[in-house]
Amino acid sequence: MLAATSRDTVRSRSRTGKPTRQLKSPWTEAWSAPGKLEPLEMPLQGLVSRPALAKVDKLAEAGHKGAKELATYYVGQAVGLMQYELRARDVVFEFKKDFAEAVERLSATME
Repeated sequence: MLAATSRDTVRSRSRTGKPTRQLKSPWTEAWSAPGKLEPLEMPLQGLVSRPALAKVDKLAEAGHKGAKELATYYVGQAVGLMQYELRARDVVFEFKKDFAEAVERLSATME
């Protein structure tokens, strides 16, 4: 995801049956190829795709090259703004710190 830009995303119904923004992959391309089958409506498409994508994700995490290429992930167009990886606790800490600073600034204006 860190190497992706907003041009590396696509809106696709291939995971759930509803349009979602995902990283482009052979999976999303196969569902949008000319002459392809249309994804099923929600929730049926999820019932079809979830088991296959769960296996792809597991293999990709284990380092399987083919699975890494096939994997697709939910992302927003802002994926291109991501520059480095942060742990969730660091994100929450920064949020709390920013909130506390904002409360202090607002409190000072009300005195």
